[in-house]
Amino acid sequence: MKKFFLMAVLASISFAHLDSGQDITVGSYLADFGYSPANITAGEEAILAFNLGNATTGEGLQPESVWIRISKGDAVLFAGAFAPQAGNVAFTYVFPEAGAYGVKARYFGSEHVLAEADFSVQVDDSSSYNFLPAAFLALLVTLIIAAYLRIKAILPTVTLAPNQR
Repeated sequence: MKKFFLMAVLASISFAHLDSGQDITVGSYLADFGYSPANITAGEEAILAFNLGNATTGEGLQPESVWIRISKGDAVLFAGAFAPQAGNVAFTYVFPEAGAYGVKARYFGSEHVLAEADFSVQVDDSSSYNFLPAAFLALLVTLIIAAYLRIKAILPTVTLAPNQR
């Protein structure tokens, strides 16, 4: 099962791209998509935020709902509808693998589509090598060597007589 975790963010983000994002003008509307971090990594959480505004004045609008779909190629990985809080929709998502993803946002008024925008996001490959086990092993070897040298320094040197060898 594809991993993803959704969390509605109730705080107002107000047309901030977060670390990165895109704006698309659709008729008289400005569809805004922002995400954080700027370089999304596969297997790690990313915050995705969606807003709709007036393209002329920049004033934020309050759609009744926003439908979001995340896809990669022909595969749809997530689709869901959100009720905006203070005009914003924001949630966290974990992209399962590296590559180019399509993100479609459909902003609804009372029973009709106000605007629809297709965004894209590039997801980087996660580092496949974990340095923590190697660092732990290096620390363990260092501690063993230090303990050996400490014990060797504390014990008196014993010299065996020629006939005891």
